[in-house]
Amino acid sequence: MTATVEEYRDVLDHEAFVDIDKLKELATMGVPSEVREEVWLLMLGVVPTSKAMLMQKKRILEKEYQALPKTNIEFSRQIAFDVQRQVPQGTSPQGTKQLNLSKRVKNVLTAYINRQMIDYESSFAHLIFPLALAIKTEVDLYGAFCGTMEIMKNLEPVTARSSQCLALFRAHLPDLHQHFEDEEVNFNTCVSPWLKGLMSLNLQADAVLILWDAYLSKGFWIHPYVCISCLNTVKEDLEELEQQDIQAYLGFLNVDVEQVLVEAEDYYNTSQSLL
Repeated sequence: MTATVEEYRDVLDHEAFVDIDKLKELATMGVPSEVREEVWLLMLGVVPTSKAMLMQKKRILEKEYQALPKTNIEFSRQIAFDVQRQVPQGTSPQGTKQLNLSKRVKNVLTAYINRQMIDYESSFAHLIFPLALAIKTEVDLYGAFCGTMEIMKNLEPVTARSSQCLALFRAHLPDLHQHFEDEEVNFNTCVSPWLKGLMSLNLQADAVLILWDAYLSKGFWIHPYVCISCLNTVKEDLEELEQQDIQAYLGFLNVDVEQVLVEAEDYYNTSQSLL
């Protein structure tokens, strides 16, 4: 059961500091939308746990962000295309609200690649959209995206995580794995976008937000198990499909993400001897 807003406020409103361990403990049960932005910024390190350091850190972040150029000729077209494509599933943002969302995301993505002096990748757009749905201030969104990218850099490479998923797939869903083999479905091709973008393009927006509550509180290590849990949830449908239909079906899933998370934890607890 999700902790109440009042329980969160007891932690968030401490006059001197925020107990981040207590906050993450609450967040494992889900984060109410009323406090999600505040909680995520703390868990990503954008906002310090010490109230005395808050204004100083905000000034440093704002100064850094304002100094960064928000244009990039080489990647502007691709960024615009990906942002347009990544309209949150299950929502219909329109008018000014959608324009503001798109503008914030494009500005932050451009500022980030300019700051890091790296090439843009489409997975960046997938990773930023859950953050953009929860975090309304552009400077804070930039800080949150930087924090998320640091976490992603510290994960195993995608190839290693794909191999882990394949091992879990064979062990836990042998019949479905055999069906994929029979239909000559390339598992890595299917799961790689899930791993790079943490399924933000493949689930409804509200489901993605619940997933990220878990990722930020427990750790992104749980994601491969979420992938296997999602496959198990739609196993019966997939076993009735042929190759091309399987790949199309996996592009967007409508699942009970809270149940997926419970099952993912079970897979984790029973998989340690397999990996």
